[in-house]
Amino acid sequence: MKKRNLLNLASFATIIILTANCIFAQNNDYISALNGKNIVFKTGNTERMRITSNGLIGLGVSDPTEKLEINGNLKVSGIITTNEINVTGATSFDSLHVLNKLEVGNSVIITGINDHIYTDDNADLYIQSRDSSYKYNTIINANNAGRVGIGTINPVNERKLHIYDESNPIMDGHPAGLRIEQHIIQGNIWSHWDIVVGDSSLYFNNSNQTGDAGLSNSAVTIKSNGNVLVGKISQSNSDYKLDVEGKIRADKVIVNTTGADFVFEKDYSLMSLSELEKNINENKHLPGIPSAEEMQKNGMSLGETNTILLQKVEELTLYIIDLQKQNNKLNERICNLESK
Repeated sequence: MKKRNLLNLASFATIIILTANCIFAQNNDYISALNGKNIVFKTGNTERMRITSNGLIGLGVSDPTEKLEINGNLKVSGIITTNEINVTGATSFDSLHVLNKLEVGNSVIITGINDHIYTDDNADLYIQSRDSSYKYNTIINANNAGRVGIGTINPVNERKLHIYDESNPIMDGHPAGLRIEQHIIQGNIWSHWDIVVGDSSLYFNNSNQTGDAGLSNSAVTIKSNGNVLVGKISQSNSDYKLDVEGKIRADKVIVNTTGADFVFEKDYSLMSLSELEKNINENKHLPGIPSAEEMQKNGMSLGETNTILLQKVEELTLYIIDLQKQNNKLNERICNLESK
């Protein structure tokens, strides 16, 4: 009954004393704490907000150290405009306008003056996502040495950019890698290159599709042994460092070769024409040259083939020289016979 009478008198009183240390001034609409005391607001006998004698406000904080200190999450649906804000907890903003500097935690600083994000005290900078189970997945990590990790918090020291993925390309078909994409608005044409890692190989995929090109569409593949495959992703013979599915065109091809000068050495054993004829009749190809069946099966080495062909040309030269000598002798004999 006394409380009700006190409240009824509030409309007539200028100052109402709520407690020995707190008064309410009706005409000026304020609540004041006396004797240097704090103003504490409670619900269910639990403190919710505190205003200290020096003007600091705490929400869920009994001893605030800033003008406004909140223990818990803060959700803002409007616009916050400030010169500087320090975020230490989970905060959600629809719109945040920072004129000068935004500090997140003790190290991350976002400044609007120079339009950059940096860390203090040699700390790393993380950009992470959080799934429904509150597991944090690192998207980008830039460490204090200037190395950037995508999908990893530990970029290797020897690389400026380290991309990591835990996906299984055999199981889900999406190996780790990066994409360079272009969209030509006129005609709505999409094109992209994927550089992906799978099965210990590096794949360069080119596709004009919006989906994943997959490993089967690889234009260039570099195998773990260093072999380069063009237009294919596997090879039947790993002896070839460059394996091309299709035609090759070049303005100039230089192949290392030993040459065939040995044909002109004095100790070179030149097959007689009769032996050569016999060999051709038996094998259906020149000696030292693979058969057509072997060429179709194994191909031909440019360097080795050029050496063999040069060898045959030089042998033909020796045959011609020898025939010329024989022809000269015959002409000499003919001349001698005609002079008699």
